[in-house]
Amino acid sequence: MADEGDITITYFEKDNSGNVQAPFDYIFDESEDEGKAELQVILFTNHPLWRKKVDDSVRRILATSDAIYRMLVEKLDYDTYKALMIRNEWLNKRTEG
Repeated sequence: MADEGDITITYFEKDNSGNVQAPFDYIFDESEDEGKAELQVILFTNHPLWRKKVDDSVRRILATSDAIYRMLVEKLDYDTYKALMIRNEWLNKRTEG
């Protein structure tokens, strides 16, 4: 994502009030300032997936990897293959032991 400038990632937990379709979502907020943007990762706390024992760090990694991919394709018009490569690189860096 180096071509897009700095993208800050923030996390929010939200109860989706019974409208549970996905375990997570995102909002991409492009700032007026050149090269600054925020990827807001939303975790829906009442999704059935989270009823299982899932570590908070794993939850964040799953939600963020999905948000990164979708942001690149939907908002920044990346080719799906390139977006997948960037997402996988990000995942690998976060999960290296």
